[in-house]
Amino acid sequence: MLINHVDEQLATVKCEIAPPSSAVPLRRLFASYIQQSLPQNYLALDVEHHPFTQGAPNNPNLPVPADDDILATRHCHSDFDRYTLVTSHSAVEQFFRWKSKMRERPVLPLAGTILQAETHGFDRQRRPFQPRYPVDPLPESTLAHLRATARQSFPQFSKLLNGSRTFSLLLDEELSPSEGTGYARTFSCRIVTIDGKPTSGNIPTKLCIKLFDDSVGSVPSPTECFFLAMWSSNFYTAEDMIQNEINTYLRLEHAWGSLVPQFYGAHYVSWI
Repeated sequence: MLINHVDEQLATVKCEIAPPSSAVPLRRLFASYIQQSLPQNYLALDVEHHPFTQGAPNNPNLPVPADDDILATRHCHSDFDRYTLVTSHSAVEQFFRWKSKMRERPVLPLAGTILQAETHGFDRQRRPFQPRYPVDPLPESTLAHLRATARQSFPQFSKLLNGSRTFSLLLDEELSPSEGTGYARTFSCRIVTIDGKPTSGNIPTKLCIKLFDDSVGSVPSPTECFFLAMWSSNFYTAEDMIQNEINTYLRLEHAWGSLVPQFYGAHYVSWI
């Protein structure tokens, strides 16, 4: 659209519409008109901001749960009501008393433990993630490097695992770093059974697994923030961390089995 004349007294604009250049896709023109009619920052999807959790206020007639009740019924961050933590300083103080008790527990030696897993159990409880934009075509030099650094692949094992309902694995050496927030422990491991049947054939002899437990993960003190909503933006759950892992792997799917390890999914596990 070309503006030819502006009459300030009559508040009119004379213009002409020229055919769009082939260099400007029509969808881009449509998007600009749509964005003009939307509130400011409506499409700023990647702008970081502090979320303000909303919800119904708690009934003031209900008694505040005792610390013993909290210790008996809370096992992870997602067991706590996010809205209450944003609106109640006393609830935050109780959360940190719970956190202190959780961090006092001795670290269980899990090497040598057999885990029972529900295949893709985490994925079934969450909405599947899809990258917002497709990956641009990679340069041939990058593709050549990915081929040159390719690791051994196990397509039959991937198909068998993805089609299963359960599997079990044996934890070997713990690989967890001594530093960090403590939201996860990492182990090398081996698949023992899939759907109750012993594994055989061409399968990986060593895998890596991360076990997420946010009960001992470090959380910043509210005194470091100006208000609870800001503190809440740094309050992560194990589910948040796992979803971040999944999102990262899906964005890098083109490099699986090469520069990036092969990703075999997110599962629910328990040990016996």
